[in-house]
Amino acid sequence: MPWAAQEIEELAISAFRNIHPAILVSGFTGLVLVFVGCFLVVRAKQLHPYWTLAGMLSFVGVVILATLPEGHHPRSLAEALNELRILLARFKRLFVAAFVVAALVTLAWALLFQPPV
Repeated sequence: MPWAAQEIEELAISAFRNIHPAILVSGFTGLVLVFVGCFLVVRAKQLHPYWTLAGMLSFVGVVILATLPEGHHPRSLAEALNELRILLARFKRLFVAAFVVAALVTLAWALLFQPPV
């Protein structure tokens, strides 16, 4: 294994070793709550259950579900995916902005919290 890959693997293993179990439990609980919330929004708006998968987009998925009209049922998964594609095109700027912010936060974190050499 190349030196860089081995070092990255060791860093990843040590990072996961140092995570407190409470952080993992709270993260998993938050993920479950987002999916449950998306499921409840989909049921309340009488949408097709496929829209629950928008929960995989986290906060952006919740925004997408909030903007959908009530009572629309796509006839197939292909139609639901087509509608999702149209909605994603509408939110393209939001996704780009979120990606830029995430990249800047990650870069700042990497620069500020470098492990001592």
